[in-house]
Amino acid sequence: MRQIPTGSPVAIPLIANTSDNPKVEYEFKTDIFQSANGTEHRCSRRSRPRMIVKFSGQTATQQHAQRFLDFVDGASSTAVAVPDFMRMGQGVAARGSKVFRMRKSLCAWPPGTLVRIYGMHSHESVVARVLSFDPILSSIQIDTEISEGFLDGEICKIESCVSGAIDGIEMTVKTRAALKFDIEARIYPQEMASQTATVGVFPLKHGAFEPMTVSAFFPSNRLDYGTGPVLDFEGEDKAQSGRRTYSLTTSQMSQEAKEGLVSFFLSCRGRARDFTVPASLIPGDFGASLVRHRFASDILSVEHLTADKCAASIKIVEVLE
Repeated sequence: MRQIPTGSPVAIPLIANTSDNPKVEYEFKTDIFQSANGTEHRCSRRSRPRMIVKFSGQTATQQHAQRFLDFVDGASSTAVAVPDFMRMGQGVAARGSKVFRMRKSLCAWPPGTLVRIYGMHSHESVVARVLSFDPILSSIQIDTEISEGFLDGEICKIESCVSGAIDGIEMTVKTRAALKFDIEARIYPQEMASQTATVGVFPLKHGAFEPMTVSAFFPSNRLDYGTGPVLDFEGEDKAQSGRRTYSLTTSQMSQEAKEGLVSFFLSCRGRARDFTVPASLIPGDFGASLVRHRFASDILSVEHLTADKCAASIKIVEVLE
């Protein structure tokens, strides 16, 4: 047995296929205890979530395919820089430089962010930490030089990453050069930045032309033993399960909205903490904004549509006093 250096992950020599939307799941684990009077006590067993990333990519040349296969052979013995698809950009990298200039940045790049810069033609990549970000020039200073393997003037992609491990890779052979890979990876929780956002009002912003899909479930605590009367719990027993559960299918149409949704879920630690919802969240409201809510699931699944847009399906439940 040997220790894996999770602080210095290696780059995956492949970029995600934009036609197959990458998916990221954030999963907490909440214990729920019921007191004798029916009140609930919730305890989050994870301070940082389990994180699973699923995406697909395809090699472009036979040399590229061989490079990826060589990477797969050694991926089990080292940490891997897995893209989390929260921050993405594009620009031209200068070989030997520690500055990467983007054409346009849709987001901020906080110092300490782990990034991967990937050459679209050379298929070369470098993993580095952000030292500073200039929003005026859309440039990032990193702690590692751009290697000589990059081509002069080639278009490069930059994306935020987290340190993790490859759980599974499925390969489909199209030609000798074109190999399609479906990748699933999990993140080492200690490598994730802690969230300091304050739990308050759910910041959900639905920006698509189609209206947000909302479905409601009304719980009923009844027991039917097959003989005799049907029993209906009353009082505190009914209060513990909530009054209505809403399933929300939403679209976040900006980088701010995407980051806000994920940060809010992480700050709630899944089902552990309460929040309120704005009056505009549930169509017609029907009193939803007047009561507290919790997430009804410890898992948030985010589908990344483009660099700054995503879709998510979320369940929330009203909590009665």
